Amino acid sequence: MNKAIKLITESINNKPFDKIIRVYGWQDDFNHHLIQSVSSYLFEDFDVIENLTPMTNENRPANIKPKY
Repeated sequence: MNKAIKLITESINNKPFDKIIRVYGWQDDFNHHLIQSVSSYLFEDFDVIENLTPMTNENRPANIKPKY
C-alpha cells in the first residue's frame, strides 16, 4: 500500500497551468478557461462519447466548408 501512495503523491503536479483558450465553433467563437489537473490519474471510468451530426440531416446547410 505504501508503494501505491508514494506513486500517487510523487505524481502530483504542484504547478498546474491555468490559461484562457479561444474555442472556434460553428455558430460562435468563445473563450474557455482551461485548468490542468493536479493529478494525472483518473480513478473512475472514462467514457468517450462521440456526438457527430450526420451528413443526412435535413437542417444541415449543403455549403458548409471547414475553416480550421
